[in-house]
Amino acid sequence: MFLTVPDDQTSFAVRCPRLEREELIAAEPEKFWVPKHEAGSNWVRARLGALEDADELYDILVDSWRQVAPPELSADVGR
Repeated sequence: MFLTVPDDQTSFAVRCPRLEREELIAAEPEKFWVPKHEAGSNWVRARLGALEDADELYDILVDSWRQVAPPELSADVGR
């Protein structure tokens, strides 16, 4: 699993290594956050309304997918 969407559909959660996650949240706290109950996980949440455009959404989803995809598949995906 590389993506979840809560019922309200205003945000989504993706995989993100914990060390990178802290930097991401610090750089863009209006866009990224982690709920307290997910603090020990490798997931980060993103607010859909805060994304710059569809390209940013695509990049976030591909980064998350690459963390769980088989290497032979993930090498061929991207722009």
